[in-house]
Amino acid sequence: MCNRFRSIHEWSETPRKLARSLINFEFNPNVAPTESVPAFLGSADKPAEARLARFGIALPPKQGRKPHNLLNVRIESLRQGSFRSLLAGQRCIVPAQGFYEWREEAGGKQPYYFYRKDGEPISFACVWDYSDVKGERVPSFAILTDAASPSIAPYHDRMPVVIDNPEQWLAPLENPLDALHPLADGELAIRPVNRALNRVAEKNLAAIEAPPQASLF
Repeated sequence: MCNRFRSIHEWSETPRKLARSLINFEFNPNVAPTESVPAFLGSADKPAEARLARFGIALPPKQGRKPHNLLNVRIESLRQGSFRSLLAGQRCIVPAQGFYEWREEAGGKQPYYFYRKDGEPISFACVWDYSDVKGERVPSFAILTDAASPSIAPYHDRMPVVIDNPEQWLAPLENPLDALHPLADGELAIRPVNRALNRVAEKNLAAIEAPPQASLF
């Protein structure tokens, strides 16, 4: 599961081979579902395009239920049903500084931040589609997930697919899943952050990075 992450700070942190055109965006240290961030959208018939994309593909509501946002797609599900078409021709990359996971500690949910030890941004492997949002077709993405690596498992049983070869994931391929090269276990650093992060509306990096014991939430 990955439902919160930290966006890149500036455009120069995007993969150089993909960043053919500049788009404007604001740094978001606490990206939540339905919020938009820079993404590189691949398709079967044209080069990857840099766009602002919505986190979560809006799925049509089932009878008697509320609309649902698809935030994550298990790798195990990509060969089945409607996901096969997204895998075949609608793959995307979302650059980020890192991502968050939680675990129960001291009677509450303690957030942890996962990021590259070398300080470089990460690249999420994703699929994308258009969502109908207030009558407008909006590009939207869902992050691929896989079973957690040994270092992530103490925090969650799933983890986002973070790859070192974003350009290859977007290339026309017959078997794109075979082209995934996730970061090796141990390349991600892990540290606790303040429980202020638990508030979706908290966008102040200083509050998120405050010592965890100072949390008021």
